[in-house]
Amino acid sequence: MSSEAGTMEAEKVLKLKEKLSECRLLRKQLLKERELWRIKERKIKELQEELRVEIEANSRATSEFEEKKKTLKEALQAKRQSVRQVKKALDEFNANRDREFAYKGAQIANASGRFDRLHAELGKKINWSEAEAERDYLDKLQSEIDEKWDNLIAFLETCRKNSKITDDVKPCLRVHYDAYIKTLKSMGGSK
Repeated sequence: MSSEAGTMEAEKVLKLKEKLSECRLLRKQLLKERELWRIKERKIKELQEELRVEIEANSRATSEFEEKKKTLKEALQAKRQSVRQVKKALDEFNANRDREFAYKGAQIANASGRFDRLHAELGKKINWSEAEAERDYLDKLQSEIDEKWDNLIAFLETCRKNSKITDDVKPCLRVHYDAYIKTLKSMGGSK
């Protein structure tokens, strides 16, 4: 029996050695797997860092885009407001121009009527040298009125054709127009 016990003991030792060998093999595999997990963990951290950097860059780009979008929206609003102001100013200018045109037309018709009356009175005068001087004055006045009338018509036609009068040009036009009106008024009162 001792031989049997020795054999059993040898089998037990052999099984334990096999088990030990399996455990060592399993330990090697676990160590390799642990090392693989460490590598994977490092890769995950690197990927997380890359992702964080990418998210920050994306966030900055989105913020810049939103800022540009906001700026462009504000610029568009300003342009629209500017267009509305120019349209309003142009409408006011056209309304004023039409009123001034009617007013100046009446003034010119009145001056023309005065000219005709003065011309008729001259015909009745006996002193022909005075009549000649008056007629020369009236002819000069009539030619100035005709020239101013032509200038006014040309000015108004130019204004109608040029519908893109800007705020920068309006004061200049107003100055010239006022000078023209002043000239007409002074000519009407120069007699």
